[in-house]
Amino acid sequence: MEEGFEAISTSYAGASRMGMREQINRQACDALTSCSPSGDSAPPPSMEDGCDESLALRVAATRVEEERALSKKLQERDSQIAALMQQSVVKAQLLEMFRAEKDQAEKDYEEASKKEQEVSCKRLQDKNNDLRACIKQHESNAKLAHREIERVRGDLKILADKHKEKRKDLHARIDVLQAELDESRGQKETIQAEHESKRARPQTANDKLLIDNERLRQRMAQQEDPREERLPLQSRPPRRSKLEKARQYRLEIEQEVQNHIPCRQARARQLAESGEIAASEPGNPSAAEIGKSPPPFLSTAPVDAVQFDVVTSPASVKSESSVSPVPSVRPAQSDDGEPSPWDLCLKTGNPRQNIE
Repeated sequence: MEEGFEAISTSYAGASRMGMREQINRQACDALTSCSPSGDSAPPPSMEDGCDESLALRVAATRVEEERALSKKLQERDSQIAALMQQSVVKAQLLEMFRAEKDQAEKDYEEASKKEQEVSCKRLQDKNNDLRACIKQHESNAKLAHREIERVRGDLKILADKHKEKRKDLHARIDVLQAELDESRGQKETIQAEHESKRARPQTANDKLLIDNERLRQRMAQQEDPREERLPLQSRPPRRSKLEKARQYRLEIEQEVQNHIPCRQARARQLAESGEIAASEPGNPSAAEIGKSPPPFLSTAPVDAVQFDVVTSPASVKSESSVSPVPSVRPAQSDDGEPSPWDLCLKTGNPRQNIE
């Protein structure tokens, strides 16, 4: 850019040094030479030779106009060159400014990096020192804990020795107590055997009566069916309504047994749903009791399974072989084919009917 500017300025300076008049004359002569019919070069004609002065003036005026236009162009080019030079100067200044800023930024970055590195190194050094102090503290604590463990271990060893001695004493005491217990058990068995032998021999009539009653209860308990829970016998004969319900209940049970249906649970559920039997009524069994077992007067169990409380007086004490059998409540027909008193009671509904 600078070389082109120098060439333009040199050419402009050369053009300004030439005389305006000489340049116009030369251009006019060149034009006349080119207008001659022969192509040979001839000396420029003068005014005395008959050249038209008006033509020369026109050519000179044209040349002046062209020179003016050229000078304007040169001035415009000079202004452009000056603007370019000004821009180049401004750019050079900006470049220098940018270089200075770059150098300053590099210096600032180097200083900041150095400071940051120093701070990080110092932080790491402080952290390292803290870790070393913590390690030393832990080592001292570990030594103290080890000493405490050794002391506790010694105390535990002493306690273990004492415990062993106490255990030996306790074992010895247990052996002594076991021997005393065995001896007391032997004495107890001896005393109990003597008591049983004395108790087996009845001393009075009351003792003999109690023994007979106990034997009778045991024999009847053996004959009782343990699978069914039986309700106690009613103390008074049932009313007619209850007898009818019992008869109907027995028929339903027989029908359900024939159909292989669990009659008690089904009947209990049916009675609980329909509410036919009221639990609040005295002497009336609930549905749960009916589901468990049938009434005692409709039981199909053997006669020997029914339990009675035998109460005897001291005057009527007899031996075990002379005890009368348990009375039967099973309905049975007589030898003549007549219905049993139980069936008569069910048919007539007379609660005062004597039942054997």
